[in-house]
Amino acid sequence: MRAGLVGYAPGVLKLEPIALDLEEGAHFCGVAFTPDSRTLVVGQLARPTPLRTLSAWDTASWRRRWTVPTPDAPIAVAVARDGPWIATAHNTQVWLWDVDSGARLRTLGDRGTLWAPLTTLPGERVLVSFRPEGQPASLSIWDARSGTPLAYPASFAGDDFVSSFAVDPSAERVATFARGSLALWDLVSDRKLHDFGGAVGTFPYPSARMPIVFHPAGDRVIAGGIFTEEGPVVFDAATGHKIVTLHNTRSPTGASALAVSPCGRWLVGAFGWQEGDHQEWKDLGLRIWDLEKRTRLERIRMDGRPIEHLVFSPDGSVLAASSIDRLDVWRARTDP
Repeated sequence: MRAGLVGYAPGVLKLEPIALDLEEGAHFCGVAFTPDSRTLVVGQLARPTPLRTLSAWDTASWRRRWTVPTPDAPIAVAVARDGPWIATAHNTQVWLWDVDSGARLRTLGDRGTLWAPLTTLPGERVLVSFRPEGQPASLSIWDARSGTPLAYPASFAGDDFVSSFAVDPSAERVATFARGSLALWDLVSDRKLHDFGGAVGTFPYPSARMPIVFHPAGDRVIAGGIFTEEGPVVFDAATGHKIVTLHNTRSPTGASALAVSPCGRWLVGAFGWQEGDHQEWKDLGLRIWDLEKRTRLERIRMDGRPIEHLVFSPDGSVLAASSIDRLDVWRARTDP
């Protein structure tokens, strides 16, 4: 494993851009790293034809290893924690792909039931948003080897599915954003633990997506778009009580994506908002916070559209971000 941000990281986080050989006019979807940090997996919509693809990049040479077509737009991408496969999803099914070759392995779920977002769990399992016709929305856990459902935790009444969630490092709890509200659930017992003091999202419609991340220590949950707050909010995971708001600007829509470095020291958030449909995007870019000092360190301005997916490599040495019109990769290091 290469040196990165693992362990205590003094100083200030710096991001150095890495140049990739990308197709002109491509649209980018989900991004994820393999557990050894050696491969970056990217979902993509190629233009001028609407070709949906999944690509793997070697993080040592930054050369493309393989590209394969996918049945649907790979909006969500996740790599198995303990298996040689990748999971992708949009709004119909979950597909599994071989990490080494990109070969399609199997499909999970009936068409029209499994939705993004998704994540992987230990034991070669997949946790995904689940909305079967005529039944309450919920989360569901699937066995990636057999392609069969194992459990249906965290059920929700009504038609709204879980639009975003985050699993703690122990894979025992899941924080969800559904029907406009945050909640924490026990994945083993399917018991609701708390609702973060009734925190709700900034968006006026309940199906909106809110970025949620667990701190690597598992003791905190960070949410990027809480109503009336001026930045990401850090909650105590055990009690649901607010610890601190990491002040930003008065962006009315909150963060579009969040990522915490594996060392637990740095929080990176992506921002951007519009005054109305088809208006110019404002306040576009990244912000970096020191979670230990609870201070904002840096602002990185960007153009295009807001970042939708933001993820550190497991060794902390690389940060990747994707949006509909760009893919950015940075080398992450700390200055003393």
